[in-house]
Amino acid sequence: MSKDLNDDKMKSGNDGSTYRKFINKNPEIESAIAMFLVMLFAVSVIAMCKSAQGDAAVVTSITENPAEQYFYEKEYDKAIEEYTKLQEEEEWPLNLVKEADVYSVRGEYKISNRLLNEASQKRNKIIDEQGRAEYEDLDGELGNYIAFTALMNGDYKKALEYGEVFLEDNKDDKELKRTLFAIYLTNGNKEKAKEILTNYNIDEKASYDLALYGKMNMLVDNYDVAFSNLKDSWNKNKDEIKVFDIIEEMAEGNMEDTINKITELSEENPEEKVYKVWLAKCYSMDESKTDKGIELIEELKDEDLGNSMFSSISAEIEKNAGNTEESDAIMKSIIGKKEKTYVDYNIESQYYFDNKEYDKALEACKQSILKNGDYLDNYAVLMPDIMIKKKQVELAEPYFRTALRKEPFNSRLISNIADYYNSTAKDINTAYPYYNLAVALNPKDDTIYYSMALSDLNNNKSEEAIVQLKKAIELKGNEITYHNTLSVIYFNNKKMDNSIEEIRAAYEIDNNNIMALNNAGCYYLSNTDEIERGVDNLLGAYEKMDNNVDSETRSTITINYEKAKQYLKDYNDNKSNATKPELQMLY
Repeated sequence: MSKDLNDDKMKSGNDGSTYRKFINKNPEIESAIAMFLVMLFAVSVIAMCKSAQGDAAVVTSITENPAEQYFYEKEYDKAIEEYTKLQEEEEWPLNLVKEADVYSVRGEYKISNRLLNEASQKRNKIIDEQGRAEYEDLDGELGNYIAFTALMNGDYKKALEYGEVFLEDNKDDKELKRTLFAIYLTNGNKEKAKEILTNYNIDEKASYDLALYGKMNMLVDNYDVAFSNLKDSWNKNKDEIKVFDIIEEMAEGNMEDTINKITELSEENPEEKVYKVWLAKCYSMDESKTDKGIELIEELKDEDLGNSMFSSISAEIEKNAGNTEESDAIMKSIIGKKEKTYVDYNIESQYYFDNKEYDKALEACKQSILKNGDYLDNYAVLMPDIMIKKKQVELAEPYFRTALRKEPFNSRLISNIADYYNSTAKDINTAYPYYNLAVALNPKDDTIYYSMALSDLNNNKSEEAIVQLKKAIELKGNEITYHNTLSVIYFNNKKMDNSIEEIRAAYEIDNNNIMALNNAGCYYLSNTDEIERGVDNLLGAYEKMDNNVDSETRSTITINYEKAKQYLKDYNDNKSNATKPELQMLY
């Protein structure tokens, strides 16, 4: 090729060439050609840059190396292999700890603990021989990973030891502090957890940090501090999604108590719009409160309430009200933005998810993660939900693990993970350690005990379920669901005196509750001669069903009532030929 180019007289530098003779006669042409070539090069560079930018815009990989990629694909053997390779290339033992974390996720706790110990010893040797200066920025991350993984392995005491040792050397590492905060709670030392908060170097300018600090204060019963920080967070950034996530968690735990508390704050501070916005969030979660939600968004429509979050709340309320066009218009105004934040992408992903467009939901969620890899709910809620709907149930697990690392103190998250293993993945052996961890973190959360009771029921452990339900009732005796559930267990176990006691307790809480009425009807028809009383209770349940009753409950109550009516007729026609019907209790 080189020979051909040298033989090309039009491109050679010889004065005798045809090209040089032509230029000598027309010197202005050479300048024009040179300028054209410069412009062509510039255009090519711009085109290549635009192409590169276009490629970057569609990148949706949320991993940094093959090990992470395999981890999120639940190819754990390959992930371990890649972490081993990465560790061989460097002295600092972070990848060894990440390998230990993968073993932990697989439930191989002995191997995981051995690797954690090995990594800790390697770290100590490096620090002793080389000093801390070179590794000061790396040590906190390593310590957090080690303490967190030990906690997930169920070794609460060893996790405490690791956490305290590393915090001594990394006093300002907030991730390590959050993990140690969780460890103190699991070890039953709430006062030490409070000390972590006292010495927490909160960033007053960061809305996310303020919200997270508020969440942590709730776990040690510092509710005034918690709400104050949530309010400050919202005032700094009205689209701080973390604030709304925390309000949602509270409402999921106890809707009425949450609404009452926020209403009280609103009445005490009528000039503060934040509390009305939070109320709107609560109302958007409950279709029975849609009218109140519509009133609020109408009242607040001219206020400066941010760019995305309040709009998405308004869209949800409009959808609940049946105003689908208005709801879609609001959502499309968010989705159609040219410049999107991680909040916008999260809202977009949820929109596609709700509309069963799971591939689009997945891509939007990945974009949200790329915009902000620290935002919890993408890993804790959205990604697992998408994977489950895409029939890739097992792929939810790695995202849950990442979420836990970000908020190891989040008992509601941990309980939800346990529910996933119990109900979706059908793995009770993995579920129960998560339930136990959730209880250790927040022993006053009655909903965790109820989840454990349901798990026991699903696995034919009725006596264990009774124990958990009694704990839930002890914490919250006015929750009618707990009494209904317990009445059914007693009924099925032929403990009729206990069953009617729980049925009456439920009836006292709400004498219009259709499940309590149904269960009373079942009891009287199956266990007594008070046939008409039983029929009357089932009639009450049947007549009190409204449009919010799900199809399965509606069907059960209807069938029970029809059977009861027929039994009463048969009994009145010919007592000796009447056969007691088989009826179904509800909870």
